[in-house]
Amino acid sequence: MVFTGVYGQNPDWSVNPNDYQYSMTFTSFLKIDGSTLSSEKDRVAAFVDNKICGVASLKFIENLQKHVAYLTVYGNTNGKTITFKIYDSTNDKVIEALNIESFKADSNIGSAFKSYGISNYYLHNAADFLIFDFVGINEIETTILDHTITVLVPNNTDITSLTANFSLSSGATSFVNNVKKGNNSTPLNYSEPVIWQILSEDETLLKDYEVTVLKEEVENNEELFVNIDVSFSKSTTKFRNFGVHLLPSEEIQQLDKDEIIIENAFLEIIDVIHPKHHTLILTAINEGEISIEIPAGKITSVKNKKNTKTLKLNFIFDSKSPYIKSIARKYPLEEINNSNVLEFEVIFNEEVTNISANDFESSCTTNIVLQKVNNTTFIIRLNNISNFTGLATLNLKKENNITDWAGNKVRVTNFKN
Repeated sequence: MVFTGVYGQNPDWSVNPNDYQYSMTFTSFLKIDGSTLSSEKDRVAAFVDNKICGVASLKFIENLQKHVAYLTVYGNTNGKTITFKIYDSTNDKVIEALNIESFKADSNIGSAFKSYGISNYYLHNAADFLIFDFVGINEIETTILDHTITVLVPNNTDITSLTANFSLSSGATSFVNNVKKGNNSTPLNYSEPVIWQILSEDETLLKDYEVTVLKEEVENNEELFVNIDVSFSKSTTKFRNFGVHLLPSEEIQQLDKDEIIIENAFLEIIDVIHPKHHTLILTAINEGEISIEIPAGKITSVKNKKNTKTLKLNFIFDSKSPYIKSIARKYPLEEINNSNVLEFEVIFNEEVTNISANDFESSCTTNIVLQKVNNTTFIIRLNNISNFTGLATLNLKKENNITDWAGNKVRVTNFKN
């Protein structure tokens, strides 16, 4: 690891906001040589032309169990290069970070959950499960795909209380219901699929994994057990060409395309990954629901066992970008007012994910807060509006992380509101 460090006492970093016309903010975490700083004595400073223009200390966020620095950077000219230094109080040294940003007045970078990483090395941006199993369980088979994990366990396993043991992409963090979950942490109930979220080390990528635990069927010498699954989240895909995974309990004979019933898609090929994993490559015809069905008795193992259950799977092909249907003022309703708080209702045309307050911008200097009503409707609150006269607007930033369940990025439209 290569870094520039200066040993010494707590640096006398300070800035006078009155010397500047504009400001921007960073909600950030601090990381040095692979270790996340977690003392409220740790600090970060921003510099433009070697002059300090912002400083902040770490604060602990109880509900997220993490430390962040709310760094306000001041400036007079857009486009100026910003560099950063970190004070590590434990080792009493100042470290130069690798981050370089450009000053942009009134912009906000990072959020409490997906913070902006300031570090002396390049943070990884992968968010994957590499290994997934359960403590004390002899899994029969585990299949890890892009957004799904299927674990087959012995029939007598108590799946209402399973402790996950896993390995993630370098530096990544795992969550369930927005609560951080480490390796071998609290047992979870897997009688229904559990959604795990993986956040990359640099906190720019948040990836969902749907973990399904299946019990091995009681052995029937005449029956072949087969599971059918897709590798995309919420059974929705934006790709016209995609794979459906057929997972038999034992090696099967060659599948006949004509025995597979498909609606709104063509079966291109059947790719044999290994004897117990076949991938059906499909091409969607139209937007909307696609179904695939394999009737009972149509799959035969090399031991001449038959599937006794009909396999059917429904999912959605959606390649269209979501968009905002409306942004409407909710409070106060008066068009002309002197309120210090404005509240807007934002409605999307379909369910969206990866949305945060940092995806929006306003014409006035303010603290933006987002509240979720459901997956299509959100309340955006502009707090602490001060010294502003004119039309207060709220719009979606051109650069944002919002997508629908298929992964289509939101279409940006400006509103007058």
